[in-house]
Amino acid sequence: MGKRTKRGNVRHDKNPFVDMDLVVGMDTAIVLSGLSKTSFAIYLSIREYSVRIDGKIILNIKDIKEYAGFSQKKSVYNGVSELIAKNILACSEEWDEFYYNPKYIGPEKEN
Repeated sequence: MGKRTKRGNVRHDKNPFVDMDLVVGMDTAIVLSGLSKTSFAIYLSIREYSVRIDGKIILNIKDIKEYAGFSQKKSVYNGVSELIAKNILACSEEWDEFYYNPKYIGPEKEN
């Protein structure tokens, strides 16, 4: 584990989702159904539009804001924080790169 972000999230130097069970079950549905509308819109945007390489995605705040239909960046930051709290994303050492949990986001996908 590495340093913490301003919001208190841990920055990881390795993918924390490597050894996870990838079986999608009721627990996955419960987590997704419990997301706020903001986080769910970001989640759908990430699933649809993100490039997934080496267990990471790059989040372009401007693009996610547009895809999710938000008017403020703050909505994106709040939604991403919730996705981190729900163990769907994890911070990497780079501010715009996030490890993703393939149980929720799906397998690697290049554009």
